[in-house]
Amino acid sequence: MPRRSESAARRANPARNRRPDRALRSRVKLSPSPDENVSVPQDKRRFRREKHRVGCEYRSGGVTHQGILADLSARGVFIQSSMRPEEGDEIEVILREPALGEIHLHGRVRRVKGSHRAAASVVSGGFGVELDTAPEGFFQLLVNLGLG
Repeated sequence: MPRRSESAARRANPARNRRPDRALRSRVKLSPSPDENVSVPQDKRRFRREKHRVGCEYRSGGVTHQGILADLSARGVFIQSSMRPEEGDEIEVILREPALGEIHLHGRVRRVKGSHRAAASVVSGGFGVELDTAPEGFFQLLVNLGLG
């Protein structure tokens, strides 16, 4: 039996002509209409965050680990690391800023975020720290970054 050409197969089966995303759009409502009342979750943060990637150390439970400070605000920091403390743990974060020297921050882990297993080799998870105490150097860093 001779094989049908690809174009003949498409003419015989119109559903095959459709791109999968078009077929899916016809069955799934992707966005609300303008007249629908949609609630957007409110951001609970009290202060604006600023991305500032710098290496850091953190101590939790008497053990020191390495991490990358990913962003910061006046009341908290987010640290990317493969070793993550438990939510609620007390933690000390040590930043080494060339212009300001060592900055020691103390706080409590408020959020732990794992990375998706498919992206674990590319993006590490991390944890958010709510700061209890921070020295003058930390606030100078915030001013230098435009947050003060």
